[in-house]
Amino acid sequence: MRFMAAMLRVLVVAMVMLGAGVVAVRMLDHGRAPAKALIAEPAPAPTNSRSLVLRANAGGHFAVDARVGGRRLGFMVDTGASQITIRASDAARLGLHPASASIPSRSVPPTAKAALRSSSCA
Repeated sequence: MRFMAAMLRVLVVAMVMLGAGVVAVRMLDHGRAPAKALIAEPAPAPTNSRSLVLRANAGGHFAVDARVGGRRLGFMVDTGASQITIRASDAARLGLHPASASIPSRSVPPTAKAALRSSSCA
């Protein structure tokens, strides 16, 4: 019988503490504005024709369509790249015919080869 009485007291104390906790939380939250969801702000519009704002595609990459020599080409933008790589078919469309010797490319999978063509840009 003593055991049952002790368990009943523990249960009553636990219920009182739970009720006090609920009341305390409600009192603390009373008067506060509800939390607002974080909304991503749109990127600022370019300020001139030399600015461009890019958004990542579904794969997390930044891709753009650009005109080179009047021809439209697709590019993936990599701000840390040390070289520019285009497909052989795109190079041919632009009239670029690099040497037939190829070198391993460090910017694409190791199985790919890249032709080297140097050009000065001023």
